[in-house]
Amino acid sequence: MFSEHLVFIPSCNVLHVRHWGEECVVYSEISAETHLLRYPSGSLLESVIRGPKTIGELALELEAEFFGESHEDIFSYVLTSTQTFRDLGLLDIQEPVA
Repeated sequence: MFSEHLVFIPSCNVLHVRHWGEECVVYSEISAETHLLRYPSGSLLESVIRGPKTIGELALELEAEFFGESHEDIFSYVLTSTQTFRDLGLLDIQEPVA
């Protein structure tokens, strides 16, 4: 898994995200692949598309939406989601700037 301090960036600048209720579709112009994501995964990916984020930053954003959920559960969900995005070729890792 990833360090909390790694910075995630979109793998390309041409990702399109569309929401329909609890689901969203992500289309990559580079790979010409479409991926179906459930809420809140689409929101996490959109957050990274808007600007580079660390796992810690993504977890804080999600905690604001899911008040009452444990930090460990949210952090685990973010770790799993970012790994899935990497596996799908939607995210890359950028080393943090010191």
